Amino acid sequence: MKLENELYLISKQYKDFNVLLDRTEQALQAGIKLFQYRSKEKDKNILLKEARQIKQLCKKYDTLLIINDRVDIAKEIEADGVHLGADDTSIKEAREILGRDVIIGATAKDVEEAVRCYDDGADYLGVGALYPSPTKLDAKQITIETLIDIKNAVPIPIVGIGGITAENLTEEINQNVDSVSIISEIYDSKDIKVAVKKLNEAFMKGRNTMSYTTQMDAAKKGIITKEMEIVAKKENMDVNVLAEKIAKGTVVIPANKNHKSIDPEGIGEGLKTKINVNLGISKDSYDIDRELEKVRVAIDMKAESIMDLSNYGKTEEFRKKLVDMSAAMIGTVPVYDALGFYDKELKDITEEEFMDVVEKHGQDGVDFVTIHAGINRETANTFRRNPRLMNLVSRGGSLMFAWMQLNKKENPFYEYYDKLLDICAKYDITISLGDACRPGAIADSTDASQIKELIVLGELTKRAWAKNVQVMIEGPGHMAINEIEANMLLEKKLCHGAPFYVLGPLVTDIAPGYDHITGAIGGAVAAASGADFLCYVTPAEHLRLPSLDDMKEGIIATKIAAHAGDIGKKLPDSRTWDNNMSYARQQLDWNKMFDLAIDPDKAKKYRESSKPEDENSCSMCGKMCAVRNLNKVLNGEDINILRD
Repeated sequence: MKLENELYLISKQYKDFNVLLDRTEQALQAGIKLFQYRSKEKDKNILLKEARQIKQLCKKYDTLLIINDRVDIAKEIEADGVHLGADDTSIKEAREILGRDVIIGATAKDVEEAVRCYDDGADYLGVGALYPSPTKLDAKQITIETLIDIKNAVPIPIVGIGGITAENLTEEINQNVDSVSIISEIYDSKDIKVAVKKLNEAFMKGRNTMSYTTQMDAAKKGIITKEMEIVAKKENMDVNVLAEKIAKGTVVIPANKNHKSIDPEGIGEGLKTKINVNLGISKDSYDIDRELEKVRVAIDMKAESIMDLSNYGKTEEFRKKLVDMSAAMIGTVPVYDALGFYDKELKDITEEEFMDVVEKHGQDGVDFVTIHAGINRETANTFRRNPRLMNLVSRGGSLMFAWMQLNKKENPFYEYYDKLLDICAKYDITISLGDACRPGAIADSTDASQIKELIVLGELTKRAWAKNVQVMIEGPGHMAINEIEANMLLEKKLCHGAPFYVLGPLVTDIAPGYDHITGAIGGAVAAASGADFLCYVTPAEHLRLPSLDDMKEGIIATKIAAHAGDIGKKLPDSRTWDNNMSYARQQLDWNKMFDLAIDPDKAKKYRESSKPEDENSCSMCGKMCAVRNLNKVLNGEDINILRD
């Protein structure tokens, strides 16, 4: 969840509910986008009736509705979230009842409480009281030092609470919260519109969140953003070191300003290798509910990124749902959407219309877009002069090549690249420069077309950085295993260290139905050699749209590849997980092994399906288990293989 310069209005208790409705509507008209309904009403039916009226009001003004305390009410009216106090339903219980997509807030008065709430799954924390509160006379006031300590301890939004007014909002408070909650200062004012304006102005004092356009722009100015803080904490990296890498372009944080639910991730130099999951609707498989279920499963399986590769019909509805429900970063290929969006054949789409589709995706909250700008006339001519076994296999690349051929024009994304950059800077969209000439057969890898395009992408990277637009480079699909390391080094050299995003690479062409394995082999080598971001490959590659089970297998295989690559890169603490598993095996601690397994459910099923005679072994070795026997012998015991 992201909060950017939001005032958080909490309802005041009135004897006449209609007075509350009227004054709340005035506040929402003045721009309040986050509202909590708090009521002392005990009768559930009355409370439900009032909450439904509040919900209609919030819907009218596009304002998020949070219900205080009452999880049952929040669930019944499908509120956007619930705020829990210390004596209410636990965060874990609320999550189980409400599901993963509902916002859950909690109150914290010290670091220990804040960390506990974060570990339990809170999406934001109300921290205070910062001042004596007229609505909670017994509220204990906290110091500014405690507020700062809490902010540094947890990577989720902080809402300052308690007695806040336009006069007592200091720069020190503003710089250490993401939002402030208000009650009396708005509801007791003679002119609510003026009160909201004054509070907004006071809240902006000393805040630097809007004094930059993109994460790269902020880093170059020495501004540490909330996204940088979150990523640095996840990566166990000094945030200033991270900011230096972002300023250089060797790390990106794809986080569109309009993607409010994002849990930011970093991609690039010195960071853990991330994975992407592809999904989406097509003409032959148009089932939005099924694809949304895939999204939920992918998020549960901790995929850091999801790409919507939908290529049929009006995809806006699916894309908006995807952005709204996903904490993972979202990527798209806008050229896929252009045909359905305009209901035109490819050759009839204009240069301006291609740009408008990118802008639309930015408005919808897409974090990164694949743009095939490197297939310009020069690259296309290189391709024509150097025949391939498999031609162009990139869907987006082939579409742009076809558009150029049919219209006898330059690639619009190359010709109007500066306009594209302006759109991306506006929303902080990261450009993922697509590899139109990626090899689709190992026979075509590292050829003239691939290298020519890579040189062009390096030039485009520098132009993007000049406008503070974050850039990733996309890489090969099929490649012999002995060529992978050289290709990773070549990309980093030609594209000036920009993060490298690879599909696979698939190390052989003979394994349809098993390409999650060929892709994982190549992905592990690529990651160990410098690739930063792996696009998953499923058993369905080259055959069909992946099923839910295909997707799960692809995610697991790619996560294994990414982790193996991190070990190969010698990232700090990359071996800790493996060492913990080895220790659990040495201790024959099966439950700990299951907890540490990359797929605990599958590991448990295998163990349960063939129980051994001796619980300290498995059905493969039985009492000849090397670990069992060495543990016993080194402890001075007999191993008793033939006897009980």
